[in-house]
Amino acid sequence: PAHWSSEIARDVAPPLGASIVGARTHPRPPMSAGNAPPPPPPPLLNLADLSGMTPLMAAAGGGSAGACALLCDRGAELEAQDENGWTALFYAVDVGAVDAAAELSRHGANQGHRSKGGYTVDKLDPALVAALLLPPEPEPVGEEWKAEA
Repeated sequence: PAHWSSEIARDVAPPLGASIVGARTHPRPPMSAGNAPPPPPPPLLNLADLSGMTPLMAAAGGGSAGACALLCDRGAELEAQDENGWTALFYAVDVGAVDAAAELSRHGANQGHRSKGGYTVDKLDPALVAALLLPPEPEPVGEEWKAEA
């Protein structure tokens, strides 16, 4: 042959048209506690980097309410914590991302969570967190609408 890789392929690969059914030469051992398969890896949606930051935390820290909504709708873990005990809500409040923080709150983010430093998100931006706690104002209807116009 003209190339060394074709010699290896000829020695390793079965001939064209050969069946590989029954090619296993040893039976698979029965499952027991000692050789049980490992648990499935965590979904990429909640995969954290070395500091514990998840995609939801990155979206919140970037101020992207749309990405936060998408990740939350897909099942991202709202209460995942980084190495400092920060959740995605901490990241959104820290950068003043009102819409992202509101989206996280709408999906049920815990505003009372304490970081490893012992503080809650209201220590980062009390006004922003207070605004998140307020119920939305109702849309004006009837006479109220006319009075505003």
